[in-house]
Amino acid sequence: MKLNLDYYLTTDERWLRNFSDTLSEITGYENKIRENSLVLHSEVGEGMFELSTFGDGLSLLRVDCIFHTDLNLNRSPDPKNEEFIIHFNMSEDPVYANNIKNHKKKSWLNFSEAVYYSSSGTGLETRIQQGDHIKLLLFIVDRRWINTNITEKDLIESSIVDQFRNNKCVKGILNMDLVDYNLASEILDLSFPPHAFKLHTHGATLTMLAHLFKKINIREHALKKEISLGTEPFSILKDKLLQQLHRPWPPLETLANEHNMSKTKFIQSFTRILGKNYSQFYLDARMEKSARMILEGISVSMAGMEVGYTNLGHFSKIFKRYYGISPRQYAKQKELILIPTKTTVA
Repeated sequence: MKLNLDYYLTTDERWLRNFSDTLSEITGYENKIRENSLVLHSEVGEGMFELSTFGDGLSLLRVDCIFHTDLNLNRSPDPKNEEFIIHFNMSEDPVYANNIKNHKKKSWLNFSEAVYYSSSGTGLETRIQQGDHIKLLLFIVDRRWINTNITEKDLIESSIVDQFRNNKCVKGILNMDLVDYNLASEILDLSFPPHAFKLHTHGATLTMLAHLFKKINIREHALKKEISLGTEPFSILKDKLLQQLHRPWPPLETLANEHNMSKTKFIQSFTRILGKNYSQFYLDARMEKSARMILEGISVSMAGMEVGYTNLGHFSKIFKRYYGISPRQYAKQKELILIPTKTTVA
């Protein structure tokens, strides 16, 4: 039987304690926290599950363990969107992950072949099977750290990091090359006396982050260059479509004819240039706009209508499937976040 574990991430140890308690509850076996390490019950798993926190909005999770049970790990989307998370997997077997907004549950990412980065405002479901040997690094950085340690020049060069700094949800995939793998393996295998361990781990973490942010910048520049080469019609189409979310978008056949392409060629070009297929682009645009409107205080029904939903129940169902919570819950969580701010100003 596959067990479902809902968790969240922060740059301190709170999430690890909550993770341990929830794991104990769903398995029926007591798992303990000892010096920021999760000690798994022998029936649940064995090996290293260690969190290093550096007190400045930065932390590192190192995992090298074997699980003895099937698990679905569901990272809940956080409306505050405070953390930037980078997931490295060095497992011999793939650890499959699904974007939780995809109700088809198809295999979305093989973590053994890629590095996945995302902000905590997005959700993620990871599937672990009994006997899986999990080897991974998880870098968790909050917005405070980004604002303090990333220069304005770097922010200008990286729209991904700048979007996160401005509280936009981001996510992406990077290929894991040999340099990435070797750097990650060195960090996973770090072994120093207790008095020197944290210093060395912090230094290695900063080195890896510098490498990763540079890699994100390089990928962004490559994509921008590709898009600039003969892709202007799709940029125009993108703007046109985003301006008419309040009504159904044209079918693919119509758009293909307008661009003098076959349907197959249009689908391939659209996906290559805009980074996702037509239906996913449509869904993302509708959900992101409706979420922004709800956070701005627009009613749920009005937000749904503005992105083309005439049935409020259907809109709420799709929104919950996408974000993991209903539109009304999403609005309430934002209200809870804003209450301290309003009180302080008053």
